[in-house]
Amino acid sequence: MSEKARRMRFAEPAKPVVDESRRKLLKLAVFSAAASACQRLSGWSSPRGPARCGARNISAERLGFVAGSTTVEDAISMMSGMGILNILKDTNAETGDGRTLTALAADRQECIHIFRAGVYEKSLPVALPHSGMSQILAMRPANFGGGITIMVMAQDMRASADPSIPDNPVLAFIPYGPAHQPVIEDISWLQRMHGGILSPLFVGYDLDFSITFVARDNAGLPWDDGYFVGFDGSRAIFREESFYALYWGCDCIRNWAEGE
Repeated sequence: MSEKARRMRFAEPAKPVVDESRRKLLKLAVFSAAASACQRLSGWSSPRGPARCGARNISAERLGFVAGSTTVEDAISMMSGMGILNILKDTNAETGDGRTLTALAADRQECIHIFRAGVYEKSLPVALPHSGMSQILAMRPANFGGGITIMVMAQDMRASADPSIPDNPVLAFIPYGPAHQPVIEDISWLQRMHGGILSPLFVGYDLDFSITFVARDNAGLPWDDGYFVGFDGSRAIFREESFYALYWGCDCIRNWAEGE
């Protein structure tokens, strides 16, 4: 498939034919999204360049987090002030007890910080295979089995500067509570199949049902296919779906594809 055909594939419904204004917008989006990806603090460029390497693991105690007192906003400020880069925040409002659960993760950090109703509660250890050099690609506190599991997608940031080092991308499931043991899966097969994992997006919070997952290749183009990701407590379950169907079925995926 030519590059031009690939860019246009997800923008052309069978009936009716997409109008020219949307066609032009989508063509522009794949280039603008690739450019914006280069501006992430620790992201890949296209072609890939060195990732910025922020501070290595700093504990919650050293950061100054106080249980029941430190707010999410204060925590982000503390982390940034200590040189931690690529801080990802995600909030699950449907936790079943009326209190939001917010998770913070960041490059090179070996734990996820948990906040309930906006204040710090505790930190969960994350033992990734590239611990200390992990680049966090995506994170999602998802409902699972009546509790919460934190999904973390990461890779070795050194690979973007040194091709001899494997990216070693992984998808981890870190339990908040006793629902299951931590699970870390090698997803290098996804990287090989699609030519890279750039700007991944999780849609939805119900892991018992499934969470939609889409991403771009190293050239900044959306994958031809996305996935519905499930979890059974010991392994991830991937069900492939065409990006065409996902694009036209979800506003947030359309916004992601168009660089919004």
